[in-house]
Amino acid sequence: MVRIEMGLTGISRKEAAGIIADYLNTKPAYKGGLTYQYNIGDWTVFMDGGVAPEKADGDAGDDYKVGIGIPESTEEELAGVFKALDGAKAIINDSCKLTVTIDSTGHTDRTKDNLINLFGSKRELIFKAFGVKDGNIKIENDKIVFQLFRATLDANRIIIYKYFCILLNQLALNLKTASKKKLKVITPSLPSGFSLSG
Repeated sequence: MVRIEMGLTGISRKEAAGIIADYLNTKPAYKGGLTYQYNIGDWTVFMDGGVAPEKADGDAGDDYKVGIGIPESTEEELAGVFKALDGAKAIINDSCKLTVTIDSTGHTDRTKDNLINLFGSKRELIFKAFGVKDGNIKIENDKIVFQLFRATLDANRIIIYKYFCILLNQLALNLKTASKKKLKVITPSLPSGFSLSG
């Protein structure tokens, strides 16, 4: 099981739920609760308290603290939903983060240590590759939460983030042991305008 959640602003939760529902040709179901959640098929829209709300004109209140729960989806569906959100002037600011959660089935204490050591030894390289300054991996009971990414409206980048986490997790499961030794990061000379962080 892989679950992705990300924050955005610029539009309200109600607007975001409506936009996703329109693309999926369905209707949003408002469930309320502490996070003011909407269900749209397997997608969810909820309040992300970590988002600093803003909009193109005027003040933005808590309705603009938007979280999106992204289910397992086809590339076409992801691209369509995020193109629609982008077209509606959704905003990604520095407060908007993206997390990937993976079921920890198959892990032992050793393989969990492998995962933490892999991340610790390659932390600086991972941060440089994804254009972030901080992040972490948390192991919580039956799940592993990758808190490493800045939110994005680029569906291809979301897919890259997802498969990076899956592959790192699989590597931890397959290794006998992983070293804690940090890699020395060498910044290459890249062509003008080129960026791994998009």
